[in-house]
Formats: sequence, structure tokens, C-alpha cells
Amino acid sequence: MPKNRENLIFNNGLAQCQEALEYKSSGACDRAIQLLQKIITKTRKEKNSLEEVHLIGIIQENLGIIYMDIDKNEEALYYFDKAVLNFGMVLEHYPNNIGLYEAQAFALTNMAMLYRMLQKYNNAITYSEKAITCYEEFELRENSKKDNIYAIKGNISMIRAEMADVNEKNKDKANRYIQDAIDFYDLALEINPRDYEYRKDKSLSEITLANNFSQNKNKMNEALELMKNAIKILEKLLEIKDNDEQVKISCANSKSNIGRIYQAVGDIYLALKYFKEATRDYEKQLKNDPLNYEIIDNIAVNLNNIANIYIHIDKKNEVSLFLELAIGYYNLILEDNQKKEINIYKNLIITKVIYHKTITQIDLSKFYIKIGELKKAKKILTESITDLDKAIKENRSNINFLNQKALAITIQSEIKEIEKNNSK
Repeated sequence: MPKNRENLIFNNGLAQCQEALEYKSSGACDRAIQLLQKIITKTRKEKNSLEEVHLIGIIQENLGIIYMDIDKNEEALYYFDKAVLNFGMVLEHYPNNIGLYEAQAFALTNMAMLYRMLQKYNNAITYSEKAITCYEEFELRENSKKDNIYAIKGNISMIRAEMADVNEKNKDKANRYIQDAIDFYDLALEINPRDYEYRKDKSLSEITLANNFSQNKNKMNEALELMKNAIKILEKLLEIKDNDEQVKISCANSKSNIGRIYQAVGDIYLALKYFKEATRDYEKQLKNDPLNYEIIDNIAVNLNNIANIYIHIDKKNEVSLFLELAIGYYNLILEDNQKKEINIYKNLIITKVIYHKTITQIDLSKFYIKIGELKKAKKILTESITDLDKAIKENRSNINFLNQKALAITIQSEIKEIEKNNSK
């Protein structure tokens, strides 16, 4: 095929790709996906030129981005992987094309992010290291500074921290990795101090470290200071990009965690203030994303926290209202999830939602016992055990579900004892 003909196909394909991205930005993701897949079908032949392989790689990378945005993570991983292979094929013939190294590194970084989200940490580290290799090649040819590499090393340290925390249950080891990540982000910021993503990643790492510190009575003050400083930085970032949902939710999460710290040290009025602020922030986000499971779960958790404080400040008439409202939010997630296709990431959230719901059910049963409403307490405990039996059947190794069922059965026994004494 003549070179000018190949260039025409490449440029036309890019123009159509831009059209698809405009569909995506207007919310028409299905239409964007259909157009991108149509371009691939039209371009793919038995034997493609390198320009066509490059074009298909670009389309596949954009498909990965769209699927990632709509939480179809398996599809996103598939297309990112295909894009990396196609970029690699072109690089074998044009090893000095620095743009291809950057595009490949971008796809690999997104794959690492998705694997981290799915808690497949070894895969996340593997693809992060591949991204570093691409950036090293890019920077070698571009003779640029290494801020991208420092940032990815920070991400790898955060992945290792999650592995230490989730898999090994070793908070001290996790904290060391988080501090390493913060140090790497600082190195990246020394080179590029105004970079939005580096500042955000550093703040999110500090929040994670603060959350871990908050579980240690001796480090509560450190945790509060870290969280409050991180919130200030995140609020400054929102002045730059006011539509960053991750930053908004992280601010709300931090307020909720500050409330939890104040509750733990006995300052319940300050705790109540932060729980209410967090709930308001989550509710604002829910208006923009009405069926976001994580936001709904966070609202319900904070309603539960508020209810538990109301028990102690003589607002008992509002306790059951807040706890029942929290259970309603959990049911909204569980009912909606039944209508949708199975998704690994969503399943991780659903597991957490079921656990949080049973906590609220048990808290509500305890409150009903406290005010002498034993029939209501028994009813809610029966519902809780039914939910737990279903959850245990799906995930027999989850110790949280087993512990909650044991607690529910214990409270049922206490009710029987109370009824026995009352009959006497």
C-alpha cells in the first residue's frame, strides 16, 4: 500500500477515534464503544501494515479507558493488553518512536491500577514494573527527568502496602511501604512540583497511613494531624479540578475517619460533627452518581455511626430511624446488584456491604433490646442470620461473616434469657 494511502487511513481512524471520545464525554459510552469496535473491524485485515497496527493499538487503548470508566474491568484489561501487544509490535520496527513507549507505559499503568483494584497484587506489581521499563526507554531517548518513574515506584510501594495489610495482616510492614511511597512521590514532586496527580497520590497515601495510625491508641494524634493536612491539600486540588470524584470522596472518607478517631478518644460531639459533614459530602456525590455502591455504603456506615452517638446523647428517639435508614441503603445496593451482571470488583464491594449491613442489624437489635422491644429485636436478628447464611454459603472462608453470625446467635440467647426472667 502506498505510504500516503496508509497515512490517510491512519488519520481517518484517529478522526473517528476523536468522534468516539466526544460520545464518551457526553455520556454515550455504548455508542463510543460501538464506533471504536467498528473502526477496528474495518481496519483489521489478514496482514496489516505497521500504521494500521499502530491505529488498532490506539483504538484498543481508548476502548480500555472507556470500559474502565464504566466499571467493566475485565473488558478494560483485555483491550489494554491487546494495545500493549500492538504497540510492542510497532516498536520492534521503530524503536526510537518515543510516543509509542509513552502510550505503552500508559496502558500498562492502567492495567496495574485495575489489578490493584481487584486485589490481584502480584499482577499489579508486574505491570507497574513493565510500565517503568517503558518510561525508562522513553526518558533515555527523550533525555527527560525521572518523575514518572518515581511516581510508579510510589504506586508499587502502595501495592506492596496493601499486600502486607490485606494478605499478611501486618500493619507495621504496610506502614513502612506507605512511607516509602510518600518518599517516592516527594521525589517526583521535587522534579515536577505542580503535577496534580503526584500531589493527589501523595495525599491519598498520607490518608491511608493516617487510617492505619488511627488503629493504634498511641498514634491517634499523628493520625489526626496527617488527615487534616491531607484534607487541606485535597481541597486545594479541588480548586484546580472541581470534578475529580476520587478527591471529593477521599475528602468525605477522611472526615468520616476523623469522626471515628474522635469517637474512639471519647470526644463524641466532635465525632458527630465530622460524621454529619462526611454524610453531607457523600450525599452531594450521590446526586451525580445515583447508584455508586461505595458512596451508598459510606452513607449507611456514617448513619450507623451517628445513631450510635445518639444513644449516648439522649436522642434515643432518632436511633432506630437512622439505623433503619442505613439498612435501607444497604438493601438498595443488594437489590440493584441482583439485576446486573457479575463483576469481580462489584463482588468485592458487595461482600463489604453485606458485612456492614449485618453490623447495623445487630446494632439495631441491641437498641431494641435496650428499649424493651424484644419482638423487633428477634425479627431483625432472624433477618441478619438469614443474610449471613447466604453470605457464608458464597464465601465460607470469610471470618467476618462467621463472627457476625456467632454474635447474632449470642444475642438471640440473651433475648431468650430476658424472656425467661420476665415470665418468672
